[in-house]
Amino acid sequence: MNNANSDFKSLDFDQDDEALQKTAAANAQSALMDAQQKAKDFNSGVKVIDEDGEMNFQNPSSIGDMNISQPKLLNCTLKEYQLKGLNWLANLYEQGINGILADEMGLGKTVQSISVLAYLAETHNIWGPFLVVTPASTLHNWHQEIQKFVPDLRVLPYWGNSKDRKIMRKSWDRKSIVYNKNHEYHVVVTSYQLAVADAQYFQKMKWQYMILDEAQAIKSSQSARWKSLLSFSCRNRLLLTGTPIQNSMQELWALLHFIMPSLFDSHDEFNCMLS
Repeated sequence: MNNANSDFKSLDFDQDDEALQKTAAANAQSALMDAQQKAKDFNSGVKVIDEDGEMNFQNPSSIGDMNISQPKLLNCTLKEYQLKGLNWLANLYEQGINGILADEMGLGKTVQSISVLAYLAETHNIWGPFLVVTPASTLHNWHQEIQKFVPDLRVLPYWGNSKDRKIMRKSWDRKSIVYNKNHEYHVVVTSYQLAVADAQYFQKMKWQYMILDEAQAIKSSQSARWKSLLSFSCRNRLLLTGTPIQNSMQELWALLHFIMPSLFDSHDEFNCMLS
């Protein structure tokens, strides 16, 4: 068990709020450093925050003091709040940590998440492989939106029968950790059902960025879907949801553990902290 969870067992909940806050911040900082190291280990040459850097838990938006402009690859004009969303997502990437974008419906979660893929290509020359997992009903929409907003990103629409999918997998380049602009495809778009059905193939890839749309689909940590997607090797994970995620503590923990397993390691301890 990691240090953050070991420290939890020694917490004195009778101490004052300030002391508890300092202990919680220290545990979270430990988990953050663990996440950063995993991101560094994923592939070399990708810039992340210096090891001496610390997260400002009172003002997370100030992490790294980034102020990036809209990527030139993006074929639209982001609204002010969407550009702030992109900066936040870019900050998370630079920190080597994952996140949940929980804007309400209609505010452009799709274009914000696509814009961070454009940012990775334009700023870091990382063109994938990227993975988008979405409900079957929005597969075509994601395919069209990526092609519309970032025409330079080549999309592989991974659906169809087993024979069709087998042919598609022949184009998967498992040797390259970081794709370049000339690769046959950059983004794989598939459904939750197919991601689970073909999990053995998805697990063999090292995905640079994985986006889960309608992330409430993995709210059960006991489901095969949650377990399969958690086993995918990826540098960063982004969950998108326009649905309130606090339906129950177990569902909330399932999502938090998915994005930062080292911090939200134990469901029982998570419940104790909130009780």
